[in-house]
Amino acid sequence: MYQSFVSTALDSVWDDVPNGGSVFEVSTQCPACFEWVEIFIDQGDSGRMVQDCDVCCRPMDVLVRWTEDGEPQIDVRSANG
Repeated sequence: MYQSFVSTALDSVWDDVPNGGSVFEVSTQCPACFEWVEIFIDQGDSGRMVQDCDVCCRPMDVLVRWTEDGEPQIDVRSANG
C-alpha cells in the first residue's frame, strides 16, 4: 500500500515538449529522509515509477495519476519496502 505524502503540482514547467505534452514539477516529501523534493512528471506518464531522492539517494516508489482537470497527483512510498 502506498503511503500518501502531500504532493502539489507546482506548475507546468515546460509546455512545449517534443511529444506535444507538458512537464509538471511536483513537490513531495521523501518517505525515507522526509526532505521535500521535486519530481518532474511528463504529461504522458502514468502508473508506477521509481525515482531516487535528490537528498538521500534512496529509491522512492512513485504512483502517478491524473485528475479530471489534467493535473498530476502522486503517491510516494519507500521502494525498499
